[in-house]
Amino acid sequence: MKLFVFCIFFILIFSVGIVSLMINIIQKEIYFNSLTMDMLVAGIVPLKTYKNLFSPENFRSELHKLGGVYGLINTADSNNIKQYIGSSKDLYQRLMDHLKGRDCNSRLQRSIIKYGLSNFVFVIYYWQKDISVTLTDIETEIIKSFPF
Repeated sequence: MKLFVFCIFFILIFSVGIVSLMINIIQKEIYFNSLTMDMLVAGIVPLKTYKNLFSPENFRSELHKLGGVYGLINTADSNNIKQYIGSSKDLYQRLMDHLKGRDCNSRLQRSIIKYGLSNFVFVIYYWQKDISVTLTDIETEIIKSFPF
């Protein structure tokens, strides 16, 4: 009997958590597609999403000299969404490096050239609040959370 009550309690808590997560996703205007389903499974929801990468100067005040873990998501094909996850001590400078093709991942650059910048969004998964936290450790944990 105790096991049955525990199972019902667990299912209710899990259901409430998923509903709460889905409401959070809708409020943040994240694309509800296969990547979002992966996020639901992984329990990873971006803290912030930047959609218009043609005007990155609009993000400068929020991202300059601020560290964290980010993702660049290719939304061109809703059935096959790809994502690059990285970390940086200056998110704005790192975004600019990616957009200008400086010191960055060659596969990501080819994808940006092939699909166009309009098919990419920049998301923040983690804001660095404590400089003693190693960003690459957080980045690794976020990458491991996705069912790639």
